[in-house]
Amino acid sequence: MRHLGPKRVLVLVDGVRWVNESSASGVGGVVDLNTIPVGIIDRIEVLEDGASSIYGSDAIAGVVNIITRRDYDGASVSVQYGQYSEGDGETGSVDLSFGTRGERHSFFFGASYHEQREIFSRDREQSSLPVPGTGLARGSSAIPAGRFIFTDPDTGTRFDITPRPGVANPSFDRTQTGCDRTDGFICYADATPFNFAEYNLLLTPNTRKSVFGQMRFDLTDTTTWYLRSLYNNRKSANQAAAEPFFLGSLAPTNFWADNAVFSANNPNNPFGFDLDPNDNMGLIGYRPLEGGPRRFEQDVDTFYVGTGLEGSFAAGQGAMFWDINLAHSTNRAVQTNYGSYNARRLSLALGDPAACAAEPGCVPASLIGPGALTPEVLAFIQPVIQDRSENRLTLFSANLSGDLFELPAGMAAFATGYEYRKYTGSYTPDGLTLRGEYNGVPSLPTSGEYDVNEFYGEFSIPLLAGLSFVERLDLSLAGRYSDYSTSGSETTAKAACAGRSTTVSCCAAPGRRASGPRPSVSCSAPPAVSTRYSTTRAPARSRRGLKPTAPRSACRVATPSPTRRSRC
Repeated sequence: MRHLGPKRVLVLVDGVRWVNESSASGVGGVVDLNTIPVGIIDRIEVLEDGASSIYGSDAIAGVVNIITRRDYDGASVSVQYGQYSEGDGETGSVDLSFGTRGERHSFFFGASYHEQREIFSRDREQSSLPVPGTGLARGSSAIPAGRFIFTDPDTGTRFDITPRPGVANPSFDRTQTGCDRTDGFICYADATPFNFAEYNLLLTPNTRKSVFGQMRFDLTDTTTWYLRSLYNNRKSANQAAAEPFFLGSLAPTNFWADNAVFSANNPNNPFGFDLDPNDNMGLIGYRPLEGGPRRFEQDVDTFYVGTGLEGSFAAGQGAMFWDINLAHSTNRAVQTNYGSYNARRLSLALGDPAACAAEPGCVPASLIGPGALTPEVLAFIQPVIQDRSENRLTLFSANLSGDLFELPAGMAAFATGYEYRKYTGSYTPDGLTLRGEYNGVPSLPTSGEYDVNEFYGEFSIPLLAGLSFVERLDLSLAGRYSDYSTSGSETTAKAACAGRSTTVSCCAAPGRRASGPRPSVSCSAPPAVSTRYSTTRAPARSRRGLKPTAPRSACRVATPSPTRRSRC
């Protein structure tokens, strides 16, 4: 929303915050909507107005409230299948729903299975090259044949060469200093950059399995207890071209790669002298296609359980609605990485054979020519990497909302409440990464937690209604006090005026002041009648005498309302 990114859009499920995702390559700060199966969704409500004064800074852009099914009687099965016109990217899903309700209870159960298959970048013209329309000009200098930038330690001549195509075991003539060469090498300028794009995935595969259950029981005519839980599992994969080696001072990556020496004693070294990054070597760039592509496979589990009480009571000229909620949710991910390399072992295999022989499994390695790494070398330098991460959210909230008194333009209303949240997150990279031996992006473990206590209040005051020049004009006042365990306390306030002209079917905001960015004004006209029922529960049954005053179909976008959760 408003181009502020997903971290500034708050996602609620039945009015309660949802746990953030954990990607296994870090601790995320946004909700993974794939953890919420489509089959359990009754409707989705969007609060387009900035709501930082009501919900906090994660709602600066707006709020998305996903309402789950609850009053469902019967059973249904939904099956879906589709694919792209090119015959790939097949997607299929099966959703099973079952529900029952009685005089004082209701129960809903949903199960879903979803599978999406991959599309390779090479299968679409737009994504088949590193940068569309530029050919291989933006390709990688780490090519399968190998690139070598070094200086002859005896003559000081600088070389930037690569093995000649089609020549096995190329010889090197140090007297040929230009690009007019007759030995087994050519200048890199005459080589073709590597097209890494064709090994990537344009659409990543994933499989999701979910089960969801919700039970509601009327303790009295005005009080309901609810219990809901969810389990979701996602197995997905990403793929990239074979992980390149960049050894030497011109492309620093990690300690072992930056200091790797291609020893003159290595039987695979054709140059006759050491290539030492601390002396005469600038770069060795190599793309080990023989080791296969990099593949990252994720296994992500999401657990959620929530319970609470909600109800209503008569007060003055209207009704008051209240709810108490307790929820705990966890998102836990494991990522397994195939096709990466141990930089320490690679450095050892390129170095002095005597040092290599001292470590079990080590055999001298070569980076000269395509397919230079033998199966024995790959078995020594290619590990399986596994990273883990986790996000947890525990919250308690209590809310009260309703009508206060009648004004000439309508009912003045309010909402107030308290919320406690505790966030815990951790990321644990593989032990190889912790030791600094991983050839990929280095990272360190991290973990932390914080909690926050918040109080909020909101008032909606109708100023004008039913006049010849304006159909409705409302004043909204809101404030939120937050006390963080890490940074102390802060207060956020907001005053907004929203109206609807009788001649122009668009909203106007003549006096909006808020702590967040000024949100754009929605041109979706609100319903002409009041729609005051909480989206945290189904419309009250007629025996309670609390029917909503407008049909649900009239509600498309929630405007700034006097309730904790959008009332439309």
